[in-house]
Amino acid sequence: MSFKENKQANESLSQYKLLSAYGGAGSILHTQYGSIIVSCIEEWGFLKKAKEVLDELNDEKKLDEKLQDSGLRQCKDQRLLRDLKFRKNLTNLKSLILIPNIEVKEHDNQIKDNKAVLAINSTFMPKNFSDTKNILKAYDKWYNEWVKSLKLINYKNPEDEFFPPKFLLRNKEGGVVMENYQPKFGKLKQDNIVTICDHGHISSFPWSKYLRWKKGGQKGKDIFNMQDCCNDPVLEIKENQGSGFDGKELKCYKCDSATSLKGLFSIKVKCPGQLPWHIDTGESWGYRGIKNKHSLPHEDCSCESAKVVLTTANNLYFARNISSIYIPDQLYKSFSDDILEKLEAKKIDVYEDEGLEGQALKERTVELVGRRVIYGVPYQEHPLWVGTVAAFLDGGPIDDSNFPTILDGEENEQREIAFRFKEYNVLTTKDVDYINCDKDKDLWVQDVTENLAPDLTPFFSRVLRVDKLMVTTSQLDFSRVRPLDADAQGVIPQSIFRSKPHQVKVYPAVESYGEGIFFALDEQLVEKFVGLSEPKEEFKRYRNIFERPVDSFAAPAREHAKQNRLPLYLIHTFSHLIMRELEFQCGYPTASLSERLYISDKEDTKMYGVLIYTSEGAEGSMGGLIAQTRKENLNLLIRRALERATICSSDPLCWESEGQGLFELNLASCFSCSLVSETSCEKRNMYLDRRILVDEEFGFFKDVVNVEI
Repeated sequence: MSFKENKQANESLSQYKLLSAYGGAGSILHTQYGSIIVSCIEEWGFLKKAKEVLDELNDEKKLDEKLQDSGLRQCKDQRLLRDLKFRKNLTNLKSLILIPNIEVKEHDNQIKDNKAVLAINSTFMPKNFSDTKNILKAYDKWYNEWVKSLKLINYKNPEDEFFPPKFLLRNKEGGVVMENYQPKFGKLKQDNIVTICDHGHISSFPWSKYLRWKKGGQKGKDIFNMQDCCNDPVLEIKENQGSGFDGKELKCYKCDSATSLKGLFSIKVKCPGQLPWHIDTGESWGYRGIKNKHSLPHEDCSCESAKVVLTTANNLYFARNISSIYIPDQLYKSFSDDILEKLEAKKIDVYEDEGLEGQALKERTVELVGRRVIYGVPYQEHPLWVGTVAAFLDGGPIDDSNFPTILDGEENEQREIAFRFKEYNVLTTKDVDYINCDKDKDLWVQDVTENLAPDLTPFFSRVLRVDKLMVTTSQLDFSRVRPLDADAQGVIPQSIFRSKPHQVKVYPAVESYGEGIFFALDEQLVEKFVGLSEPKEEFKRYRNIFERPVDSFAAPAREHAKQNRLPLYLIHTFSHLIMRELEFQCGYPTASLSERLYISDKEDTKMYGVLIYTSEGAEGSMGGLIAQTRKENLNLLIRRALERATICSSDPLCWESEGQGLFELNLASCFSCSLVSETSCEKRNMYLDRRILVDEEFGFFKDVVNVEI
């Protein structure tokens, strides 16, 4: 379709791109229409629709049916829902809604199947555009000029014709050029410069204010609150001699002032605190075009060192996501929070309607709620119904799952450890037949520990072939300039919603299905190895890493290494070696794999293991991974991974390294031997050391490294 005919802003977008490490609310995406910033979740059409349905219905069965009629589904991972409520203080969060696939018809750019109401809104970012003569103006100025000029020639509905952004071609006298009674126009080109700060804000670059700032001798950093270079700037960015922005010049024809753009990306300015993803995009044209508001939402910001960057910069957006392996409630709890909540709510209604009190009130409540339906099954047939009723009748639940309670105010890392321990405890202690109890078979495992050779068996307490697993992912928040997990000092996260936390009722999530291999190392052997070897001379390298002075940027990462010490290096390196060996044995890249680490030496959350998995859409998600757990493959996989780790093309420098990689937190580990794709590693390729596994004198697997294959 030609540029002139296409008036729709619709684009198909993968659900995974809207919820990834580099995409989500507040992120910049590059489309055929220009660079756009994704609106906050209050502007996501499918969440608006889900909230309407949720407010209308209470019955779970009818709720699911109504959502499905609208093309929506709820996520059934209640464990993740409860954890999100805690982490983000979303006290009234009712449902995780899966991001739907919204497709677009190629021939007319309309959203297929009349699902336009589910679309996700956005606005242009940056908001500066230039014409073919490089005259630079803000979006709203081009828009106002377009509408005003076309109204003067009695052109009907000029507002509807502006998208994609255009400018009118004019003759020498300034009049609109007409052809066959139609105005001629050209396409506007979007600017590609923004400012960002480590408090999460982002702004279009203020070119006319920058010009005045340069003219005034560059005093102060508050460029955004300066006046324009003149009353009515006419700006142009001209190409001079040289490459890049160093060879460009910013000129205003109105006041005849100019300045070179050399050094543009090295300046630091005071951040205006703008939140362009908070714009209310409105109901009437949310999916028909991309419009601007004259005043952008903003908040006070104390940052005095906002950076000037390109819209393609890799530090523009860092999402902090949370993922969960689906574990049915009955595997780790004796009661259901959801059913208990329904019983407590119904008790109030029964008291008001029937006037019952005491035990009679509770028994009548149980009778009525038991008839309700959840996920197509009556509550009284739910596996946790009996335990929940007992807790309700006794006056409150007693959780006998032996999982630690994390109190408000404790670190997110401790919360994550407790969250993962539930998965680890189920996978290591529950009978396989009991684990496979889920009626939808979203978790299906087979115990393959017996496939290990006698010399490998002592190292593992359990090895599972995970035939099917469901991974649910949602987003906590995001940052700019620096990722939160790299340096939380000075970095302030921005939420993906603009409402108060208690106002959020629905939240986006994605589900993916895959397969994997779960390794649980023998607890006693790991602790014996750690306890006996850490004081040895060979491990002084770790003491150097844990104790060496570092700057504030590296401090949190170093502290993580110091807290988890040798178990972190042992298990994480083992995970990477297995992933790299799977690449050789199965023939698909490590980018297709993901790791889920289970590491804690605390008594109530003790775990030493890793789940290596691949999800739908990736190579190896059709049985290639689990095939490696066969008896003839499993031992070969482990042995060859360890044997390959004894040699690196960068040895002896790599083998004898006392610090390399990010923040120098790796020892004997580099791209040639044990680093994997960034998307596959939970720890950004840090905390790795081959020698802790295969060193002939002190390696954990030293007794099996030289076994002939």
